[in-house]
Amino acid sequence: MLLEADPSLPPATQQHRTVRLLAHLVREQATGIVAMNEASQLALLASGDRLPLFVPRRPCTGLELQSQLLRAQLRAERSAHARTEALLKLASRLDRQGEGPQEVLRMVRQETGATVRIIDVDADEENPSDQEIPPHLLKLVASGQADSATDDTEGHLLLHALGGGYPRPVLAAESTVPWTPAQHAFVATAALHVSLLRQPLALRAQQQRLAETASAMREAALLALLRGTLAQARLSLKGLGLDLLDHPWMQFGVLRCPAGEDRVNLREECSRLLSRSALVAPCPAEPDDLLILRGLDSAEADTGTAQLLLPLVTARPGRMLGLSQPQPWERTAHVYNSAVNALSQTTPQRPFATDAGAPCISQQLPAWASLWAAGVLKSKLGSLAQEDRESLLEISYRALTIGTKQTAGLLNTQEQESDPLHRNTVSAQLTRLSGLLGLGSSRRDRALLHFLLDVASHAPQSAAIAGGPKNPTLSDVLATPEARSAAHQVIAPLETRQNTYLLKTLIVRATSDSVDEAADTLGITRRALQKRLTIIGTTIGRQMSGPPWGWLHEVILALVIAGHVSQDLLTDPSLPSAPASRHDPAA
Repeated sequence: MLLEADPSLPPATQQHRTVRLLAHLVREQATGIVAMNEASQLALLASGDRLPLFVPRRPCTGLELQSQLLRAQLRAERSAHARTEALLKLASRLDRQGEGPQEVLRMVRQETGATVRIIDVDADEENPSDQEIPPHLLKLVASGQADSATDDTEGHLLLHALGGGYPRPVLAAESTVPWTPAQHAFVATAALHVSLLRQPLALRAQQQRLAETASAMREAALLALLRGTLAQARLSLKGLGLDLLDHPWMQFGVLRCPAGEDRVNLREECSRLLSRSALVAPCPAEPDDLLILRGLDSAEADTGTAQLLLPLVTARPGRMLGLSQPQPWERTAHVYNSAVNALSQTTPQRPFATDAGAPCISQQLPAWASLWAAGVLKSKLGSLAQEDRESLLEISYRALTIGTKQTAGLLNTQEQESDPLHRNTVSAQLTRLSGLLGLGSSRRDRALLHFLLDVASHAPQSAAIAGGPKNPTLSDVLATPEARSAAHQVIAPLETRQNTYLLKTLIVRATSDSVDEAADTLGITRRALQKRLTIIGTTIGRQMSGPPWGWLHEVILALVIAGHVSQDLLTDPSLPSAPASRHDPAA
């Protein structure tokens, strides 16, 4: 708005007119004031208003002036956001430390320049009064008829109720100038936290214990589902009031947050958007992830989850959502990998994605292929105690899929805090299993080991398996029409003329023992190789350049089956003469 003083008016009248106009502009969230002459400048400065004052220094166009005002508005919005964020962090710290609201009140005084105090109203007083506050306003808020109030004349006084008792204490904030809408909202937010911080410490401690119990139950339910122990998961979910397992299907989601974001508040908002009918818990494997599990009544591809969470995902840059296709609850651990794979397909322009749901190669093999995997595990691990064998297989399979660090975090529970599972222990177990099976630690051997365990996990329930050779070998399994068809589906997008360089890159990566060796062979930098792997992953719909590693392992097997990589590079652990191949660990 352009304001120009009228020289014909007496100074007192002009001053009064300016003050009233500025008060109105403040309430309407004006960006700033442009003074056109010296008289108006003096009037604006004398008014004591806090709107930005723009004084002409050189000729400018209307667009230039508008640009300056918009930049001022942006600075004001950023300042308001930073102020609110600082308030929330302060209140959260005071709550954790069991302190009162004094620091919050001090912050409100500093940020607004207002007089802020708490008025405790006497219940026996019929007409509560305060020397500086209109009695009818104080009674209105203290009696519960209104949660907040402001004076009708100048709008310099704000009242907010604290707590739910009767009569309610009142937070009074009084300023010498009109409140801006941003300040009004800031005081209202502060009043909510002051109310919570005034609660008795015993009550706050009880609420904290309940929150910690609920968090432990969510973690227990999540770990039970990932381990496939549905009976244990049902007990934990029942304690949380969730009936997820009453639905035959499930959908897994991974919500990745910007580094340092408070996952507690984000978890609560995510649960609210899903009508509190989903299990939402921080991922124990990745510090920036939230895991979301929804129960579904059908296997429909479009479950509406992305649409429900879209406002949350797009509210802040850096948030990304990966969703799996609907699957039975028994496959929860495998579906987690699908959700993480979908997460790798997101972009800043499209921060959510759903996995294509294509079955892995091991799922498409004939039933007799499981005889090969079962025979290998029985012959090589038969001397181990059952508990040791099962633990070794579970830890190794997860490490192959999502990485050693992530596996350690995923399998740790609060009960194990005295003796937590370390990533070095996970790595040692994986190395131990590889050694027992005559395999090394190259990425190719890791891919073969992962394939072996995958085939074993997909063994049919029936004891009688028809067809296939009597004593199948790895060559028999990879030569089946089902394996060739599945491998072609994986590699086909790269077998085009324009993607020849991508296929060559992938072959070199599969035949190299590390990322550095592959980059040297291709004559490119490590970073350039990682970029190519990302492009390959986008092209074939699988994560190639980082955890989960299961997709890279499957692609390596697909290259072997399709004939792009020699099968001689793989060691068949079912052959008695198979030597243990030792390589440096892949990067």
